[in-house]
Amino acid sequence: HITTLGEAMALYPVDPQHAKALCTSLQAPYFCSRAMAVIIAMLSVENLFYTPKNEQEVADRQRRLFASVYGDQLTLLNIFKVFMKEKKKNRSLQWAREHYLNHRGLLRAEDVLAQLLELEAQVLPLLKSLPAKCSASLDAAHGASFEIQSEDLQLRKCFAASFFLNAAQYSPAERAYRTVTGRNLVQVHPTSVLFRVHKPNCIIYNSVIHTTQRFLRDILEVEEKWLLEYGKQTYHHTAPPKAHKRRLAGQTLASRSEDMTVKKPRHD
Repeated sequence: HITTLGEAMALYPVDPQHAKALCTSLQAPYFCSRAMAVIIAMLSVENLFYTPKNEQEVADRQRRLFASVYGDQLTLLNIFKVFMKEKKKNRSLQWAREHYLNHRGLLRAEDVLAQLLELEAQVLPLLKSLPAKCSASLDAAHGASFEIQSEDLQLRKCFAASFFLNAAQYSPAERAYRTVTGRNLVQVHPTSVLFRVHKPNCIIYNSVIHTTQRFLRDILEVEEKWLLEYGKQTYHHTAPPKAHKRRLAGQTLASRSEDMTVKKPRHD
Protein backbone atom coordinates (compact mmCIF):
# COMPACT_ATOMS: atom_id res chain seq x y z
CA HIS A 1 0.00 0.00 0.00
CA ILE A 2 1.24 3.46 -0.86
CA THR A 3 2.07 5.88 1.96
CA THR A 4 1.17 9.55 2.03
CA LEU A 5 4.72 10.51 1.12
CA GLY A 6 4.70 7.93 -1.65
CA GLU A 7 1.48 9.42 -2.96
CA ALA A 8 3.07 12.87 -2.98
CA MET A 9 6.17 11.56 -4.74
CA ALA A 10 4.07 9.83 -7.38
CA LEU A 11 2.70 13.19 -8.50
CA TYR A 12 6.10 14.16 -9.87
CA PRO A 13 6.93 12.72 -13.34
CA VAL A 14 10.57 12.09 -12.38
CA ASP A 15 12.72 9.30 -10.95
CA PRO A 16 11.74 8.24 -7.40
CA GLN A 17 14.88 9.67 -5.80
CA HIS A 18 14.35 12.98 -7.58
CA ALA A 19 10.74 12.99 -6.40
CA LYS A 20 11.92 12.26 -2.85
CA ALA A 21 14.34 15.18 -3.06
CA LEU A 22 11.58 17.50 -4.29
CA CYS A 23 9.27 16.49 -1.45
CA THR A 24 12.04 16.72 1.13
CA SER A 25 12.98 20.21 -0.05
CA LEU A 26 9.46 21.41 0.81
CA GLN A 27 9.77 20.21 4.40
CA ALA A 28 11.47 21.50 7.51
CA PRO A 29 14.32 22.13 8.04
CA TYR A 30 15.41 22.41 4.39
CA PHE A 31 13.16 25.01 2.77
CA CYS A 32 14.94 24.97 -0.60
CA SER A 33 12.13 23.85 -2.89
CA ARG A 34 12.64 26.25 -5.79
CA ALA A 35 16.38 25.69 -6.02
CA MET A 36 15.88 21.93 -5.75
CA ALA A 37 13.30 22.05 -8.55
CA VAL A 38 15.83 23.91 -10.73
CA ILE A 39 18.47 21.24 -10.13
CA ILE A 40 16.09 18.36 -10.83
CA ALA A 41 14.94 20.11 -14.01
CA MET A 42 18.55 20.56 -15.14
CA LEU A 43 19.37 16.92 -14.37
CA SER A 44 16.49 15.88 -16.62
CA VAL A 45 18.15 17.46 -19.66
CA GLU A 46 20.48 15.31 -21.74
CA ASN A 47 23.48 16.78 -23.52
CA LEU A 48 23.38 20.11 -21.72
CA PHE A 49 27.03 20.67 -22.59
CA TYR A 50 28.60 20.43 -26.01
CA THR A 51 32.25 20.53 -27.01
CA PRO A 52 33.24 21.16 -30.65
CA LYS A 53 36.23 19.28 -31.94
CA ASN A 54 39.56 20.83 -30.90
CA GLU A 55 37.86 23.21 -28.43
CA GLN A 56 37.90 21.04 -25.30
CA GLU A 57 40.19 23.35 -23.32
CA VAL A 58 38.23 26.51 -24.13
CA ALA A 59 34.90 24.83 -23.41
CA ASP A 60 36.13 23.51 -20.07
CA ARG A 61 37.44 26.94 -19.11
CA GLN A 62 34.12 28.61 -19.93
CA ARG A 63 32.10 26.07 -17.98
CA ARG A 64 34.39 26.28 -14.96
CA LEU A 65 33.14 29.85 -14.51
CA PHE A 66 29.99 28.35 -12.97
CA ALA A 67 31.65 25.58 -10.97
CA SER A 68 30.67 25.07 -7.35
CA VAL A 69 33.33 23.76 -4.99
CA TYR A 70 30.72 21.31 -3.71
CA GLY A 71 29.98 19.60 -7.00
CA ASP A 72 27.82 19.22 -10.06
CA GLN A 73 24.30 19.75 -8.72
CA LEU A 74 25.13 23.20 -7.39
CA THR A 75 27.03 23.98 -10.60
CA LEU A 76 23.85 23.27 -12.57
CA LEU A 77 21.99 25.67 -10.28
CA ASN A 78 24.59 28.37 -10.93
CA ILE A 79 24.27 27.89 -14.69
CA PHE A 80 20.49 28.18 -14.61
CA LYS A 81 20.54 31.35 -12.51
CA VAL A 82 22.81 33.10 -15.02
CA PHE A 83 20.80 31.73 -17.95
CA MET A 84 17.62 33.30 -16.58
CA LYS A 85 19.37 36.65 -16.12
CA GLU A 86 20.66 36.56 -19.69
CA LYS A 87 17.23 35.52 -20.96
CA LYS A 88 15.72 38.68 -19.47
CA LYS A 89 18.29 40.65 -21.48
CA ASN A 90 17.31 38.76 -24.65
CA ARG A 91 20.83 37.46 -25.10
CA SER A 92 20.59 33.93 -23.72
CA LEU A 93 21.27 32.28 -27.09
CA GLN A 94 24.54 34.14 -27.60
CA TRP A 95 25.49 33.58 -23.96
CA ALA A 96 24.87 29.84 -24.28
CA ARG A 97 27.05 29.64 -27.39
CA GLU A 98 29.86 31.53 -25.67
CA HIS A 99 29.80 29.07 -22.79
CA TYR A 100 29.32 25.89 -24.84
CA LEU A 101 25.85 25.21 -23.44
CA ASN A 102 22.87 23.71 -25.25
CA HIS A 103 20.35 26.57 -25.47
CA ARG A 104 17.46 24.26 -26.34
CA GLY A 105 18.34 22.13 -23.36
CA LEU A 106 18.23 25.15 -21.07
CA LEU A 107 14.82 26.13 -22.45
CA ARG A 108 13.68 22.57 -21.87
CA ALA A 109 14.88 22.77 -18.25
CA GLU A 110 12.89 25.98 -17.83
CA ASP A 111 9.75 24.17 -19.05
CA VAL A 112 10.35 21.24 -16.70
CA LEU A 113 10.89 23.66 -13.82
CA ALA A 114 7.53 25.31 -14.50
CA GLN A 115 5.84 21.90 -14.42
CA LEU A 116 7.51 20.93 -11.15
CA LEU A 117 6.59 24.20 -9.46
CA GLU A 118 3.01 23.91 -10.66
CA LEU A 119 2.73 20.47 -9.07
CA GLU A 120 3.63 21.87 -5.65
CA ALA A 121 0.01 22.99 -5.23
CA GLN A 122 -1.02 19.31 -5.28
CA VAL A 123 1.96 18.05 -3.28
CA LEU A 124 1.79 20.49 -0.36
CA PRO A 125 -1.59 19.36 1.03
CA LEU A 126 -0.33 15.78 1.18
CA LEU A 127 2.88 16.79 2.93
CA LYS A 128 0.94 18.91 5.42
CA SER A 129 -0.98 15.79 6.44
CA LEU A 130 2.25 14.12 7.56
CA PRO A 131 3.29 14.22 11.26
CA ALA A 132 4.13 17.68 12.56
CA LYS A 133 7.87 17.08 12.47
CA CYS A 134 7.65 16.55 8.71
CA SER A 135 5.15 19.22 7.76
CA ALA A 136 6.06 22.14 10.02
CA SER A 137 6.43 25.52 8.36
CA LEU A 138 5.58 24.27 4.88
CA ASP A 139 3.83 27.54 4.17
CA ALA A 140 7.04 29.42 4.96
CA ALA A 141 9.00 27.17 2.62
CA HIS A 142 6.57 27.47 -0.28
CA GLY A 143 7.64 30.11 -2.76
CA ALA A 144 11.02 30.73 -1.15
CA SER A 145 13.38 32.76 -3.33
CA PHE A 146 16.77 31.68 -4.68
CA GLU A 147 18.56 33.96 -2.23
CA ILE A 148 17.68 32.22 1.03
CA GLN A 149 20.35 32.00 3.69
CA SER A 150 22.78 29.07 3.48
CA GLU A 151 21.10 27.74 0.35
CA ASP A 152 24.08 25.57 -0.61
CA LEU A 153 24.15 23.97 2.84
CA GLN A 154 20.41 23.29 2.85
CA LEU A 155 20.56 21.76 -0.62
CA ARG A 156 23.47 19.50 0.28
CA LYS A 157 21.66 18.29 3.39
CA CYS A 158 18.50 17.74 1.37
CA PHE A 159 20.38 15.66 -1.20
CA ALA A 160 22.01 13.65 1.58
CA ALA A 161 18.58 12.97 3.08
CA SER A 162 17.21 11.84 -0.29
CA PHE A 163 20.21 10.11 -1.87
CA PHE A 164 21.87 8.34 1.08
CA LEU A 165 21.58 5.04 -0.79
CA ASN A 166 23.61 6.66 -3.59
CA ALA A 167 26.54 7.54 -1.35
CA ALA A 168 30.24 6.80 -1.70
CA GLN A 169 33.28 7.35 0.49
CA TYR A 170 36.82 8.04 -0.66
CA SER A 171 39.45 5.37 -0.09
CA PRO A 172 42.91 7.02 -0.14
CA ALA A 173 44.67 3.65 -0.32
CA GLU A 174 42.77 2.73 -3.49
CA ARG A 175 42.66 6.29 -4.85
CA ALA A 176 38.99 5.76 -5.64
CA TYR A 177 35.57 5.82 -4.04
CA ARG A 178 33.63 2.89 -2.66
CA THR A 179 29.85 2.94 -2.72
CA VAL A 180 28.21 2.60 0.67
CA THR A 181 25.78 -0.01 -0.67
CA GLY A 182 27.59 -2.82 -2.46
CA ARG A 183 31.10 -1.55 -1.61
CA ASN A 184 31.84 -1.19 -5.33
CA LEU A 185 35.02 0.55 -6.42
CA VAL A 186 34.11 3.63 -8.48
CA GLN A 187 35.72 6.70 -10.01
CA VAL A 188 34.48 10.25 -10.55
CA HIS A 189 33.40 10.79 -14.15
CA PRO A 190 35.75 13.10 -16.12
CA THR A 191 32.86 15.51 -16.84
CA SER A 192 32.41 16.29 -13.14
CA VAL A 193 33.60 19.65 -11.79
CA LEU A 194 35.25 17.65 -8.99
CA PHE A 195 37.32 15.55 -11.40
CA ARG A 196 41.03 16.17 -10.76
CA VAL A 197 40.16 18.56 -7.96
CA HIS A 198 39.97 17.79 -4.23
CA LYS A 199 38.50 14.43 -3.25
CA PRO A 200 35.71 14.95 -0.69
CA ASN A 201 35.46 12.25 1.96
CA CYS A 202 31.80 11.58 1.20
CA ILE A 203 29.67 12.24 -1.86
CA ILE A 204 26.25 11.39 -3.23
CA TYR A 205 25.84 10.63 -6.92
CA ASN A 206 22.99 10.83 -9.39
CA SER A 207 23.92 7.84 -11.56
CA VAL A 208 26.56 5.23 -12.37
CA ILE A 209 28.02 4.66 -15.83
CA HIS A 210 29.50 1.24 -16.61
CA THR A 211 32.28 1.17 -19.23
CA THR A 212 35.67 -0.43 -18.63
CA GLN A 213 35.08 0.62 -15.01
CA ARG A 214 32.34 2.26 -12.95
CA PHE A 215 32.02 6.04 -13.07
CA LEU A 216 29.83 8.28 -10.91
CA ARG A 217 27.91 11.04 -12.70
CA ASP A 218 26.65 14.26 -11.13
CA ILE A 219 28.25 14.13 -7.71
CA LEU A 220 27.91 16.38 -4.67
CA GLU A 221 29.98 16.65 -1.50
CA VAL A 222 28.08 15.84 1.69
CA GLU A 223 29.07 15.32 5.32
CA GLU A 224 29.56 11.82 6.68
CA LYS A 225 27.49 12.64 9.78
CA TRP A 226 24.50 13.57 7.58
CA LEU A 227 24.57 10.19 5.84
CA LEU A 228 24.82 8.36 9.15
CA GLU A 229 21.82 10.29 10.47
CA TYR A 230 19.57 10.16 7.42
CA GLY A 231 20.32 6.54 6.58
CA LYS A 232 19.83 5.07 10.02
CA GLN A 233 16.20 4.03 9.35
CA THR A 234 17.10 2.28 6.10
CA TYR A 235 20.35 0.52 6.98
CA HIS A 236 19.80 -2.65 8.96
CA HIS A 237 22.67 -3.57 11.27
CA THR A 238 23.65 -7.12 11.98
CA ALA A 239 25.19 -6.20 15.35
CA PRO A 240 23.03 -6.80 18.47
CA PRO A 241 21.22 -3.66 19.72
CA LYS A 242 23.39 -3.24 22.85
CA ALA A 243 26.62 -3.63 20.92
CA HIS A 244 25.35 -1.25 18.28
CA LYS A 245 24.51 1.35 20.94
CA ARG A 246 28.03 1.18 22.39
CA ARG A 247 29.66 1.52 18.98
CA LEU A 248 27.48 4.29 17.57
CA ALA A 249 29.35 7.27 18.96
CA GLY A 250 32.61 6.34 17.28
CA GLN A 251 31.23 4.73 14.16
CA THR A 252 32.20 5.83 10.68
CA LEU A 253 30.36 5.46 7.41
CA ALA A 254 32.85 2.82 6.26
CA SER A 255 32.43 0.67 9.37
CA ARG A 256 28.67 1.05 9.22
CA SER A 257 28.49 0.00 5.58
CA GLU A 258 30.60 -3.09 6.19
CA ASP A 259 28.14 -4.63 8.65
CA MET A 260 24.87 -3.64 7.07
CA THR A 261 22.33 -4.98 4.73
CA VAL A 262 19.99 -2.57 3.04
CA LYS A 263 16.28 -2.63 3.65
CA LYS A 264 14.00 -1.82 0.79
CA PRO A 265 13.36 1.94 1.05
CA ARG A 266 9.95 2.95 2.35
CA HIS A 267 8.35 6.23 1.34
CA ASP A 268 6.83 7.24 4.66
